[in-house]
Amino acid sequence: MSPARCPRDGLPPRGLIIALLALPQIAETILAPALPDLARHWRVDAGTAQSVMGVFFLGFAVGVLLWGHLADAWGRRPALLGGLATGLAGTLAALLATRYELLLLGRFIQALGLATCSVTTQTLLRDRLSGAPLTRYFVTLGAVLAWSPALGPLAGQLVSDRQGYPGVLMAIALAVGLALLAGCALLPETRGESARPVALPALARRMLGDRSLRCAALQVAGLNLLMFSFYSAGPFMTGPLPGLGFGWIGLAVALAGSLGALFNRRLPTGAWRTGCAACWPAWRPRRSSSCSILRPARCGRWPRCRCSPATGLPSRTCWVPR
Repeated sequence: MSPARCPRDGLPPRGLIIALLALPQIAETILAPALPDLARHWRVDAGTAQSVMGVFFLGFAVGVLLWGHLADAWGRRPALLGGLATGLAGTLAALLATRYELLLLGRFIQALGLATCSVTTQTLLRDRLSGAPLTRYFVTLGAVLAWSPALGPLAGQLVSDRQGYPGVLMAIALAVGLALLAGCALLPETRGESARPVALPALARRMLGDRSLRCAALQVAGLNLLMFSFYSAGPFMTGPLPGLGFGWIGLAVALAGSLGALFNRRLPTGAWRTGCAACWPAWRPRRSSSCSILRPARCGRWPRCRCSPATGLPSRTCWVPR
């Protein structure tokens, strides 16, 4: 099936972009309210039931490497559609599992496939946008996607109260299936002719050698560890809650995320300061081919002030508002 005509920027509809980016988070968090029911059904303790959340992270991590490579080798559209099909197959396998180990395997395959929604969708955006337009696009998406952690627990609580954990898996399968159909109709191919697969060992060495990237990765990993650890243990810790049930937790997380996204809108208008005191007044928002947001003014005390090639942001920086 050929993709439908896209806007002049070459991107699919923004609603589809939002749905694809939100789908992995929703698939992860929607199962949290159903964990007590899952534990009762399979006659396992709380710790064993939480493994369906942990195995999702393992599959997702492997999937990011897999689909990131295949997006360069096959193209963005085949990688997205292939990942969605894999995620749908894993969800159905978990739903039809006759043993708990097979449920975990299906959950792993589900996460492995849905990882394409994150890595390939962001790659697709970078194929068509760069610099300030890309920053504005991601800031807008961030404000909307902050509510995806709320949608998962809310929907999961409603479905679990009526259909138990199998109903939640059916809801995930329905969402992935609809995303797959929409992708077949609306996703364009955005890979340029010059795109080539990158050798993973060389890429790993480059990433590990970038200090700012390592710091950002640790911050994101720490945040995800704290948040999703509570999503795993929270339903057993809080017990039944009145009204929205565990959905209240999702609303609190979404509110914090929205406040962060609103604050993030102000970041490009401030000043970046480096680790060298003599360079602090030297950073100003200027256009540059090597850094689309900021450009450093060099100083004698730290002549290697430059933008990180992996992130496009100044190395050794911290945010200080004006």
